[in-house]
Amino acid sequence: MASTRPSNEPHRPSLSGQHPVWAYVGLLTIALIWGAGFIAQTLGMEHVGPLTFNAARFTLAVAILAPLAWLISWQEEKAAQLPPSMNDAGTLPCGGMSGWRSGDSSASAPPHHHLPSGSTSTTAHFWRDSSICGLVLFFAFTAQQWGLLYTTAANAAFITGWYVVLTPIVVWLWRRIPPQRHTWLAMALSLPGMALLAWPPEGWAVNPGDVLELIGAVGWAMHVVLVERLGRQHGAIRLAVGQFAVAAALSWLAAALSEPITGFALLAAAPALLWSGGLSTALAFTLQIAVLQRVPSSRAVFILALEGIVAAVLGWWVLEQTMSATQIAGAALLTVAAVIAQRGNDTVAPSSFVPNDEPKAQLSR
Repeated sequence: MASTRPSNEPHRPSLSGQHPVWAYVGLLTIALIWGAGFIAQTLGMEHVGPLTFNAARFTLAVAILAPLAWLISWQEEKAAQLPPSMNDAGTLPCGGMSGWRSGDSSASAPPHHHLPSGSTSTTAHFWRDSSICGLVLFFAFTAQQWGLLYTTAANAAFITGWYVVLTPIVVWLWRRIPPQRHTWLAMALSLPGMALLAWPPEGWAVNPGDVLELIGAVGWAMHVVLVERLGRQHGAIRLAVGQFAVAAALSWLAAALSEPITGFALLAAAPALLWSGGLSTALAFTLQIAVLQRVPSSRAVFILALEGIVAAVLGWWVLEQTMSATQIAGAALLTVAAVIAQRGNDTVAPSSFVPNDEPKAQLSR
């Protein structure tokens, strides 16, 4: 039977159909990479300071993603020169690339979605938005990295994951879009979960590392909302390169003013930096864009929630860090809260590129 879908309506994968196995394998890979990333961050700071570590990881991520951003821009410029009848994702050899730019698995965006390449105003607009996102990213990463000096990898992972619950609250405060009811349920579960997780075996005390991780989670939630608003204008990969470059510059500047930087120390931290910059930041981010075009975030979060468990297991195995029964209960509540917070967010591609849509917590960092 011929399809009744209008010819001018972009095709989107059906949520009712089967999702490809590779997408779920990709999600599991991301969870493993991000969970192990907290171990790499902790080990790396045995040689360099937190600001130096972040500066190097951002620089490496830019070096890896910049060629991909250039390739996508080149493909789009080439597509724009073709006749309208040929400017289709199913016709172009690399048509899927434009979907990677926009975060949408549909065909290339209409011409009016693109600003003229090489335009001064376009470049200024891009770097303005990259600077805003990069500044927030710098503060979120700095808080997370500093927090790892005082808290465990497991606590850092589970508290960082709280940004999924916080994102609808940030949207409410910023854009006056009220959260759905399940968001309040997630918040109600996460608050006691946070208290239990932060409760050390020797009794109640405020861990400065946990506080820093909490500040970082707020930063991640703010960053999600910013990218939701700005990503559709510049594209996920291109904006990532811009904001990573800004965060790298800020981190290098702050590190130069407050930390010793030596080539020998950076060389000693190279394995951890390769994992954090090459795998956690560049590879996992790019893989996430592809995966979330095929699997709705409400389902993806079930697998990505394994990130905290991976960090806890590897923290015990590699760093000899343990969790009490109380802390395990708190971590479980935070994980359940994150899953509930994503309930009903059945968008295939990230909603950050759908105009006038309520932002939903992206699962990237």
